Amino acid sequence: MPKKRKIFRLMRDRKGWTITCDGRQLSVEPYTLKTKSDYVTYASYCARQHEPSQLIIHDSKGRIQEERTYPRSSDPHESKG
Repeated sequence: MPKKRKIFRLMRDRKGWTITCDGRQLSVEPYTLKTKSDYVTYASYCARQHEPSQLIIHDSKGRIQEERTYPRSSDPHESKG
């Protein structure tokens, strides 16, 4: 039986950016990640550590900006993007 895919999300909240995994907020030291790019890098690392997984990156207005699947071979869609 295949392992269930974990869903990571990077979203903006009142205090800045936050990362969740299956609905639970991940603990991040407050001053280690400063920019959205830092958060994307960290969220990607976390998702790769828990393969099979998916990272959904939201923009500052809450819309889905990008989706990444780890490992790539587990992506259910045939597209390259």
